[in-house]
Amino acid sequence: MSQPKLTKLELQILEALWAQGKASIREIQESFPEPRPAYTTIQTTVYRLEGKKAVRRIQKIGNAHIFEPLAPRDLT
Repeated sequence: MSQPKLTKLELQILEALWAQGKASIREIQESFPEPRPAYTTIQTTVYRLEGKKAVRRIQKIGNAHIFEPLAPRDLT
């Protein structure tokens, strides 16, 4: 199976997930250095990664979804 082509931001999000194991969108956003991308930018990108089967939702706590990486770290 070929790996999906990922943007720079998608790779940065995956790096945050690989480092943390699993995280909410807010936790992913807070892992970025200032100036951070907007919450909605991170959210949209995470949903696109989900569509590319690079991440998946594993849990819902309140309104927050928790995501974990499915793509292997040696993707790049």
